[in-house]
Amino acid sequence: VDPMDESHPGMARAARYQHRVEDALKSGKYRRKEKDFRFFEIVEAIRKDSAFLETMTSPESEKSKKHLRQHISKTKVELSKRFVFAMASLCFVLVGIPLGIRSQRKESTIGMAISIAIAMGFYLVVMLMLNMQKNYSICPEFLIWLSPLACFGLSAWFIKRNL
Repeated sequence: VDPMDESHPGMARAARYQHRVEDALKSGKYRRKEKDFRFFEIVEAIRKDSAFLETMTSPESEKSKKHLRQHISKTKVELSKRFVFAMASLCFVLVGIPLGIRSQRKESTIGMAISIAIAMGFYLVVMLMLNMQKNYSICPEFLIWLSPLACFGLSAWFIKRNL
């Protein structure tokens, strides 16, 4: 769009330009990643891949079996990650209630600092487990649950201590 013309203050002029986009109409198949799947699609992908893994019997396919196991583990981690992040708010509430009951007016900053430290620790452990997902010898789909379990244990200890 050209700038406004001084002789025509309320109008603007535009010109047409043609640009040919190569391969714009070429049909392609888009394969969604695990993070784009819905819940039942993730469960179905895990089921299909596990069934396919069991049917692989040839000894020369060990490399492809290992790759498929890693893919199944990655999909399971994505499913577990969704549940862990959904449980984060419940974990923080269960930890925050005893801290809120216990704290007095003078101690409000200590309770707030403990809450922030617990939240940062929760997400730090989850991110650490997601980064450890590249090393498939440690079952990352189970280790990602360390954060909620630790948070629930901490909240049980806080509740028992404060009541």
